[in-house]
Amino acid sequence: MSEKPPRLFKPLIAPATARPAAYKRREMRTPTRAPGLIGMPGFKTQVPCRIEDLSSKGARAAILESPSRIRMSEHLPDDVILVFSADRTEVQGTIRWRRGNTFGLRFMTGFRKTDRLPPR
Repeated sequence: MSEKPPRLFKPLIAPATARPAAYKRREMRTPTRAPGLIGMPGFKTQVPCRIEDLSSKGARAAILESPSRIRMSEHLPDDVILVFSADRTEVQGTIRWRRGNTFGLRFMTGFRKTDRLPPR
């Protein structure tokens, strides 16, 4: 799990070199706003999402409008697969918190290539 997240794009805001005194996270998060999908182990359903920010240990994502019934984060199981559309990689994680359509994910595996996306 020491792998770093993929470098999909340039961050919207450059990460600060020093943490503010009130910063409580162990690692700085990089704003991303990247497209992605949420997969659920054992199901073929995938839910479109936007990956809001990213660190080497987790991410914050928001569920987008979807034809499925899954519109709010409480409808997701605790264990999910986050698929990064831009570089076709995925990572398994556990949802740590939920607020409306937004949720926080802790990565449980390293990043790996995936075939969960339709061909380009």
